[in-house]
Amino acid sequence: MIDLRAITSVTLDVAGHQSDGARQDALGDLIWHLLERRYQILLVSSSTQTDLSGEDFRHPGLTMVTDPMPPGTGTVEKHPALAGPQNLWVTDEPALQAWLQAADLPFAYTAGQSGDRPGQVRLAALSELGALLDPSAFVLAELVAWVGRQRARTPGRALLLGVSGPPLSGYQGFAIDLKRALETAGHPLVELLDLTSLLWAPPEDAPPADQEPALWRSEAAGAFAREELLGPLRAGRRVFVERLPAGVPVDFGAHLPLFLTEEAIVVVLGERLFIPPVREALDGAFLLEVTPAETTRRLYEIEEEDFDPKFTAQYLARDGKVYRDYLERYGVEAAADLRIDANVPRAFALRAPSPKPV
Repeated sequence: MIDLRAITSVTLDVAGHQSDGARQDALGDLIWHLLERRYQILLVSSSTQTDLSGEDFRHPGLTMVTDPMPPGTGTVEKHPALAGPQNLWVTDEPALQAWLQAADLPFAYTAGQSGDRPGQVRLAALSELGALLDPSAFVLAELVAWVGRQRARTPGRALLLGVSGPPLSGYQGFAIDLKRALETAGHPLVELLDLTSLLWAPPEDAPPADQEPALWRSEAAGAFAREELLGPLRAGRRVFVERLPAGVPVDFGAHLPLFLTEEAIVVVLGERLFIPPVREALDGAFLLEVTPAETTRRLYEIEEEDFDPKFTAQYLARDGKVYRDYLERYGVEAAADLRIDANVPRAFALRAPSPKPV
């Protein structure tokens, strides 16, 4: 079997695609999908009727290989990825497939063979390859397996999983994707619990203070989170909230009525989530990480080519300092069960430490 997680580049045989509008559209969608996830793409053609030299599309991650196929020694020297073990070929051309088999190189195909063979992937359609090469799917699969082991160790009460990260890291979308992945894996009761409106956030018009910040938006918000939500779930009781207690931020009212059973897997989320009272209640803490520079670029909506380091300094002087202080004050990174590289949107990757063995 091919370890698709090791693949870093994809070579696409475009023979026949230019004469078929539907196939050309599918190929274009796949190329953009892979480029967005930072794969390197090489376009080749096993047909002399396909002329790649006239293509006007250019991208740093895309290379047009105009030499005849199968590639000769000179072509491989110019483009070493073609013969690399971390490159996946996609072709239905029998002669090219024979060359790949002889060279013991991995490839995928949509026609021309029957049955799965070592080093080969059979595809129902090109779009299937996009799903197979989605780094986020690899992370979710690891996480679902980790959660399954934890669920087996905690019968009789809710399993509490925390998902957090800096602004625009994508942790909210990741929490939703995790919920769907767990449901697909057969877990019947998976719920989301967003504590954002209860957690402390620095006022927009005030500079960050040097003293230890508050943990909650208010004392009432903290008591509500600890005593009415996390505490009962951790103790094996169900939660039903129909009306907000006095003093709890009205923003949380959007979640009501709230019903969480003692058998559920509850995905808890929030930006500064891993403060001590919450972390102590969680069975798992999953931290999405983005560099300050990338966070700044997203917050200010600056294109990569226009980015200047002075913008990062501006972010770190205020909001970035608050978030970094939070990470350091509570040892968030060291206490995370899973750290996820979220510097590339829609292309999450695992970081150390790996999921703890059970």
